[in-house]
Amino acid sequence: MSENLELPDALVQAGLGEPQVVLGAPGSGKSRLIRARVAHLVAQGIHPDQIRVLTPTRTQATSVRDELGVALATPTRGALAMSVQAFCFSLVRGDQEARGLDPSKLRSGADVDQDIRGVLDEQRDSGVGPQWPEHLNPAVRSTEAFRTELRELIARLTEWGLGSDDVRNWSSVHPAWPAVADFLDDYERVIARSRPDEYDAAELLRVATSLIESSPSPPDGLRVVLCDDFQDLSPAAGALVHALHDAGVHVGIYADPDLAGQTFRGADPEGPMRVADLLSTTPHILPAVYRHGQALRDAVASITARIGTARAGSQRKARSVGAGTPEGEASPLIAVLSPSAGREAHDIARILLARHRDHGVAFSDMAIATRRASHIPLLAHSLQQAGIDTEQDYRVGLGEHPASRDLVGWVLAARTPGWLTPERATALLEGLYGGFDSRRLRRLGSLLRVIDQAEGQSRRGIESIIDVVESGEYPPQLPTSFHRPLDRILSVLGAIRALPEGASAALVVSTAWQAWAVEDSWVARAGDPSQPSLFHREALHQVSALLATAERFAERHHGVSPEAFFVRVLDNDITEDVVVQSSQRTGVLISTPAGLAGVECDTVVLQGLNDHVWPNTRLRWSLLGAPLVARAVRGQLDESIDDQRVVIDDELRMAALALSRARRAAMITAVESDDTGPSALFRLLAESALEVPSDPGPLGSSRELVGHYRSELERTPPGREDDSAASALAILATREVPGAHPSQWWGLGPITSDTPLYQDTEISLSPSRISALEQSPLDWFLDRVAPDEHTAAVGIGSLIHYALEHEPWGDEDTLAGLVEARWSELDFDSWWVSKSEASKARGLVHALAAYLRERRAEGAEVVAIEAGFQLRIDNIVVNGLVDRIERSADGGLVVVDLKTGRAITNQEEIASHPQLQVYQLALADPETREAWAVEGPSEGAWLLYVSGGVRKKPFRVAAQDPLDEEATATSVERIRAAGRQMAQSRFVGPRVLPVAGRSVSRHRWQRVGSVCGD
Repeated sequence: MSENLELPDALVQAGLGEPQVVLGAPGSGKSRLIRARVAHLVAQGIHPDQIRVLTPTRTQATSVRDELGVALATPTRGALAMSVQAFCFSLVRGDQEARGLDPSKLRSGADVDQDIRGVLDEQRDSGVGPQWPEHLNPAVRSTEAFRTELRELIARLTEWGLGSDDVRNWSSVHPAWPAVADFLDDYERVIARSRPDEYDAAELLRVATSLIESSPSPPDGLRVVLCDDFQDLSPAAGALVHALHDAGVHVGIYADPDLAGQTFRGADPEGPMRVADLLSTTPHILPAVYRHGQALRDAVASITARIGTARAGSQRKARSVGAGTPEGEASPLIAVLSPSAGREAHDIARILLARHRDHGVAFSDMAIATRRASHIPLLAHSLQQAGIDTEQDYRVGLGEHPASRDLVGWVLAARTPGWLTPERATALLEGLYGGFDSRRLRRLGSLLRVIDQAEGQSRRGIESIIDVVESGEYPPQLPTSFHRPLDRILSVLGAIRALPEGASAALVVSTAWQAWAVEDSWVARAGDPSQPSLFHREALHQVSALLATAERFAERHHGVSPEAFFVRVLDNDITEDVVVQSSQRTGVLISTPAGLAGVECDTVVLQGLNDHVWPNTRLRWSLLGAPLVARAVRGQLDESIDDQRVVIDDELRMAALALSRARRAAMITAVESDDTGPSALFRLLAESALEVPSDPGPLGSSRELVGHYRSELERTPPGREDDSAASALAILATREVPGAHPSQWWGLGPITSDTPLYQDTEISLSPSRISALEQSPLDWFLDRVAPDEHTAAVGIGSLIHYALEHEPWGDEDTLAGLVEARWSELDFDSWWVSKSEASKARGLVHALAAYLRERRAEGAEVVAIEAGFQLRIDNIVVNGLVDRIERSADGGLVVVDLKTGRAITNQEEIASHPQLQVYQLALADPETREAWAVEGPSEGAWLLYVSGGVRKKPFRVAAQDPLDEEATATSVERIRAAGRQMAQSRFVGPRVLPVAGRSVSRHRWQRVGSVCGD
């Protein structure tokens, strides 16, 4: 905010005789006014311990407390600034300590959710309980959404001091309220019995207000209480302020109803004016805005002008006296329409990098507001990929994040016999701590199953793995490569099991965490200056929250088994409210609009202004009608209130809140595609914005510069005098740009091994890999150690082979039925992709059926299907599987290899095709013929392509003639050559290797030489 801010002396220096209610537009200096007023009061002789500044959230309180501490430089007995909930808790606890009572505890949102779930489950199981409306059936009542609405309704009732009888008296207000009243009867009895000395946030306000009302003097000797952002507090806060005023405490209220961002938690935009009425005072209006120039002020005003006034509105007339856009800079508000969500993130990164590079704006002085919290991790990942550090105001439940969820899962696996199911065991072993990938885990299961079968047992591989985990032992004949990972897991489980029977939940979690010994590596990755890992940073936060929650559970639930806590963690979807130490922000803050309250920064982005996203016009609390409580209390049930208008006002308030955080620049984005389009809010703001086209080009980040110069350096011929790329990298390295210094280049590291891949052992060779070995030994090796994931095309090809195997002469409908029966086994990104691929698969089936009809008409017969073979040439073992062997009408044998990919049409390639040559070698081998039980002369081998036809046929046959003696010798030598290539210690390949019509190999970065990596 401008340092030239002029605060009204009358407000700063006002005496304590009259309460103070101040309304001001965003950026008008309300928070500055509070700080100035505190400084003035302290200068007048009031001790800081007699002053409290209250805020809606703990995060805001921390910021205010730090600023006041620096400004006053005066020690205090406690926090000068705190959240309203913390203030109330301190009053309640202080009163209990003064009376010699045990201090009460605070019930978190997760505690309340667990209690509600328990009562609902008990009522369902007993068959005795409320008669819920038909649309609120047991399935609905078991959802998190229902419990959330019920929790909010209970909170609203508590804030107003209402109970089940009041709800019952208003039974006509909402069809579910009679059932809610009956539920509350059971719920209140359970809470009174199980948590007699605990309060949730809403109860705290009521109890603290009652204490103040019954006390003959101000609590804690307070003389002044100032409340910032009062529009984000509930009606119960108004009663608290009124009680403080009546107790002789000077109160100050500072607010802007247009910025109420917590209405979904019961905040009352009309609260400031209602309190002004209670205090019999007229609000003061701040006349000017100092945070940003008039262009941004007009943009914010264009939003607030469309919001209901909440009985205020005069503050909207404020004009900006802040600095405008510097000469030479573009408009402070830009609008970008992107064709996809990925491009939208790319455009945001591009604009923020430009602000950072061209205007020197630190990333920590930027923020992104997104309407959907689920977008935050995706945006953070995209920005990190662009080299932009981020901070996320986003937390998931302990049972959702793998760091906390898997840690708890391993504890239950160690302490709860029978808890491990195949699904849970697989998830844990392939999870964050287990370290197995799916292929290696299947291999372990297969080996254990073979060992079991040798001992006369028959069970699934995963069941054998579970037995190892639960018993703490594995068979000694298991290959040594599995010993180390299993020893690690079993040692952790052993440490957990070694704890005494009465160990607390906190001790068990702490022991498990220490036993895994991953903290140092996670901290290193989270704090890596070159490429910090957001995932590991969040993982450490989640583990910290789990440890703190376990400690709190142990304090509150004496005698309750830790297992109950662990099961609760996995069942709970509510984020725990746990304080996690954090350093000063260093990256772009990504948050929901409500999370930006109290924040001010140079640049703000409003992301995702799309239809039905922002504004989200879906009616809130439709199941149980929590907002109706306030209307019932105020006698407004008969008034005509447009619920849709209320929702839109809330959405506009969040937009005004987010946009008004900006000092110099703001950006609005939306996606325009066939599926979605910009919302009316985007179009409103775009009227005064500079439209910037979406650009898929380079971002201009330091990472791109490093990549460019490293690429130039790699292309520079040895001995060339042009060292501009090296000089540029040296400059970037002195600025500590990640990846610029050669010490960070993977390819300069020492060779880890020069031992041949095969040494004094048999070499297993697949016929299908000979071509890859001949084309590029490097790519063959990389494919072997880092195989590509199976694509949908590979899966479709497998289904076509499956159909041909089971119906060698099937017609089109029969083959198609076999493919469709197993179609659900394939994974596709969306239903329409599945539909498109299914159409292509039907085309493959059509071509295959046409081939079968033609061959059958020619009198061919099938003599072998899926025929396996093994050829030994020196120390090379060729293992193969022939799709099909047919005998033609003249008695000749032909090997048919079904292909669903692109056809080979060059006759020379077909004649030298190594896979077909090996099949012909197998067909000529007497032992293989005997195993196959086939007789007859060879007519060669065919590649049957069903992906495209020739000569008006939907299929194509690429025929390889029978091998003569020379071709046979050549084929055998090719096998030997392939074996020699496989037995090397070093593998070479071409600089560029076209693959599947593309101009580069899948293994591109391994070809960059000494500057590969990062």
